[in-house]
Amino acid sequence: LVGLVLASGVYSMFASLAIVWYSGYPVDAILLTMPSLVYVATTSGAIHLANYYRDQLAETGVLKGAAGASVRHALLPLSLATGTTAVGLATLAVSVLVPIKMFGIFSAIGVVVSFIILITLIPACLELFPPKLRLGAAGSEEDGDSWRPIEESPWWGVGEWITRHNVSVATICLLVMAGIGYGMTRVESSVQLMRLFSPQARIRQDYRWLEKKLGPLVPMEILIRCDQEKCDLNFLERMELVDEIQREIGELGEVGSSLSTVTFGRSLDVGGGGIGGAAGRVFGLNARTRRSVLNRRLVAHRDEFLDGDYLREAKVVSNEGTRDQELWRISARVSATKEVDYAEFKRDLQSKIDPILASYKSDGTHGISVDYTGLVPLVYKAQHSLLDGLIAGFISDFAIIVLVMVLLCRAASAGLVLLLPAAFPAVVVFGGMGWGNALLKSFGTGNLLIDIGTVMAPCVALGVTVDDVVHFMLWFRRGISDGMDRKQATMLAYKGCARAMYQSWGVIGIGLSVFSLSPFGPTQRFGHMMLSMLTVALVGNLVLLPALLAGPLGDIFGWSVLRLNRKRSEKQDQRRVKTEAGTDALPQPHVLPEPATKQVVHA
Repeated sequence: LVGLVLASGVYSMFASLAIVWYSGYPVDAILLTMPSLVYVATTSGAIHLANYYRDQLAETGVLKGAAGASVRHALLPLSLATGTTAVGLATLAVSVLVPIKMFGIFSAIGVVVSFIILITLIPACLELFPPKLRLGAAGSEEDGDSWRPIEESPWWGVGEWITRHNVSVATICLLVMAGIGYGMTRVESSVQLMRLFSPQARIRQDYRWLEKKLGPLVPMEILIRCDQEKCDLNFLERMELVDEIQREIGELGEVGSSLSTVTFGRSLDVGGGGIGGAAGRVFGLNARTRRSVLNRRLVAHRDEFLDGDYLREAKVVSNEGTRDQELWRISARVSATKEVDYAEFKRDLQSKIDPILASYKSDGTHGISVDYTGLVPLVYKAQHSLLDGLIAGFISDFAIIVLVMVLLCRAASAGLVLLLPAAFPAVVVFGGMGWGNALLKSFGTGNLLIDIGTVMAPCVALGVTVDDVVHFMLWFRRGISDGMDRKQATMLAYKGCARAMYQSWGVIGIGLSVFSLSPFGPTQRFGHMMLSMLTVALVGNLVLLPALLAGPLGDIFGWSVLRLNRKRSEKQDQRRVKTEAGTDALPQPHVLPEPATKQVVHA
């Protein structure tokens, strides 16, 4: 049975990768986490299905048809958890970043494929090759290793204690959630390239050595556009503009060095040597004449500048038509090993360059603009878009899941009950990271930042959390429908779900924590976060959720369930009355009276 559960997860993982291969899309660093997500979702559902199967055998003792009965029990919660997770992942398709978009699309497809595998492959294998499980009474001497009911496990006592003290437990959990969650206001994100690798990685050692011996290595490009028709500056004046901007950039502390066309040309100081020096004084050449001569000499070597990497001619298509432009490139170098805030660095650049452009514009010079490009702004924008996209996707997942639960249960209280335990792990873990970051900064010993690997974990863990919560709530609803009070219904949900919940944590949480051994930073932090979030989620599902359902919130949800059941029964009664009335209205056939002897026999 364990082998079948794990095999279904691995099969779904490879099936999702096969879909990527058949589509022709290349696997990138973001998409590599998709198989883990599919494996987690499949294994979680398979564990619930396996527990339904063993409970069915323990209750009936009949092997034939047990697989089908277990699928009927699990179909609604599995389809609900799969649908909400798939729709939430599909919302990532609106991202402007192609890797995030494809991650959302393929993950949603993979989750749907895993659902198909759960309701087809596992029941078929259980029916064709049933595991050798003992079906005797639990605890009997001849059958001591049979399936023990949940009532005999320690979790049953924990559940009874929580239901008895539901108000205190729920209050403590919510206060802890609020107190630790406030630390989310102190969370800081990082998009540093070097943080992708561990401090002992060879690439970080090489970068530190090179920057110590040579200087900063990460390129930042400033592109100055000069419109050939609008800009009336000659070649010398344009080089002077580039030189002025380059000098201002060099004053920034983050910039180690910079290169441009001016770097590879002759001196622009007309008061220096050459034709502007002694020869100029002998022949009486004034400054204007010397500038004109220098401009002609520079224009004569313009083709050589164009052959280099720092000057280009380009045609730009706009609403005004095709226009010719000169592109002057300034390449600056920024440190890769220091914690440079790229957004602040770009603002510092603009604060240096914008006044220069404004002064030229005030003197009547137009047609000059500046673009900021290169590896620094590219990585900054891409990774920040990635962080924003994953956070937005995570929030949209919550919204969609809550909405679906409200529509399914036809009660707003169902969404509130689901929202609190589903948000519990993310709020506690990220809040704890915020407090940890503030504590480390106060002692000056470092920081605890959020990066790509950190943000991707909640999207994966949410699937397991919602799966467990949905199973628990549907068991609770079944108990309420059967006439139980809220505490009895909570214990019924414990009986149906508690074992599968801590088994999911053991298989998935500890299993995925192997990623924490990876030397690649995001993968390592992904492993740490998965173990942390699934552990906190287990506490939320087995402590906070039962306390909420056993308390006043469970009364509200239970009242909604009973109201919905009452409406359904009233509709059934109305349909039955209409059917009976229609039958009475039909002409009745003439029946001859029976003989008295037969009437006596009937009596």
